Amino acid sequence: MGRTGSLITIDVESQRAEKEKVVDPFNTVFQLRQQRNHMVQTEAQYVFLHDAILEEANSGNTEVSVNKLNQRMRELEKVDQDEESGYKKEFQVSPSIPQSSVICPYFGGSFIGGSALVSATMDL
Repeated sequence: MGRTGSLITIDVESQRAEKEKVVDPFNTVFQLRQQRNHMVQTEAQYVFLHDAILEEANSGNTEVSVNKLNQRMRELEKVDQDEESGYKKEFQVSPSIPQSSVICPYFGGSFIGGSALVSATMDL
């Protein structure tokens, strides 16, 4: 339990970010839990959904059509002069995302996470 609520929240907030340029995962989780308990059960899930929303906001459109997937994979497999593959570069954690102490009123406390989202609403 709990994983479904995380995925629903990521989907809802991704759509909201695209349309409104704002996200509000706290209230989305709150509304989901009013309809069905245990939709997001752990702090780790709550941090994960924030990180996923932030990653999508920072990454932009990364879709590749199926008929170009093999070509894209060959490009990512190439190693540059620094001996780094495209895969490594694409999936490195951005150094611009600071480690922060996240205040999480929904779970009654604060914790250290990788998310730069320190409030429930973030302008994109």
